[in-house]
Amino acid sequence: MLKLTSNSQEPSWLDLLPGVRVQVRPVSVTAMLLARAAAGEALKNGGERDDATIKAGEAFTRSLARSGIVAWEGIGDAEGVPVEPSPERIEQLLEHWPAFDAIDRFYVAPALTQDAEKKRLIALARWHFEGGEAYCAACPARCEGCPYDEHAAQTPEGILAWAVIQRSAGQVRAVMGGVYALDFGAILLLADAMGALSPLLVDALPEIEPIVVAAYRRDADPS
Repeated sequence: MLKLTSNSQEPSWLDLLPGVRVQVRPVSVTAMLLARAAAGEALKNGGERDDATIKAGEAFTRSLARSGIVAWEGIGDAEGVPVEPSPERIEQLLEHWPAFDAIDRFYVAPALTQDAEKKRLIALARWHFEGGEAYCAACPARCEGCPYDEHAAQTPEGILAWAVIQRSAGQVRAVMGGVYALDFGAILLLADAMGALSPLLVDALPEIEPIVVAAYRRDADPS
């Protein structure tokens, strides 16, 4: 059975403080890119290095919160009347340190962990499918600084995703001209059978696909 519940794009609720919770969208590629741009702008305009770094982190969290918060409970105006989220009210919420800290830890940090793990998987795939596997097979011992160690997955989801990615080269779509794509359906079924289906894998596969396809084309080129 292919279980896709973990990949749902539906908003979810986060408990921030006693009696306060927010409903947030999953962090999208667009939201992440906007947050990086906000952080970059803060770094550029932030003055002293340490201050700029702090301001960049704050800008990153604020950007993801503004794009992610869609509803909340337990938040009201100065008179205690419940209010709906708006860009201005979200900024007011973020001025409350315990709320900012909770959003940073429970919403932003997990997204950053997945983003970093995705980058490691892409680097691993590039090394593995561009000849690294054969190169390492010829080594008498594990080399210091080996890319397999340098870019090794660091989370349970990443380790399982890499196990699937290594097998993905056998799940391809091809015509007479050669391989042109990965068979995502077959790979996700394989991942499900291995207990490795995760948002991380689904997010990484489209960026790993051209690496695998290029490896097939390189191997098929007689020159």
